Amino acid sequence: MVSKSFVLLNWPDEHMLRDHNNYRIYAQSIIQHLEVVKQCLAVGFTINEIQSMLSKHGFSNNDQASIIQAKISEIEETQNKLENSKQNLYEILKSDITCEDGFGKY
Repeated sequence: MVSKSFVLLNWPDEHMLRDHNNYRIYAQSIIQHLEVVKQCLAVGFTINEIQSMLSKHGFSNNDQASIIQAKISEIEETQNKLENSKQNLYEILKSDITCEDGFGKY
């Protein structure tokens, strides 16, 4: 079985091996690369976005700033949508609707 990270990053076999317990053993040269992928996943980049970025083999500072700003904008848009949903739920609570009356009936 091939690991997701191996497929995602398309590393040659010499970067990731398996020991006798089937644990992954990564080449020291790839550890920093793995940390970058881990950080990208943690801040919300999708696997496809990371794969696309890695296929370019580096970015200029302007390209990097643009990609990060686009992700920040995406996160802010999601936050706004969630805030609107939360406010709508508070409005439902204020309207004192009970399930016995049928949800959405006044």
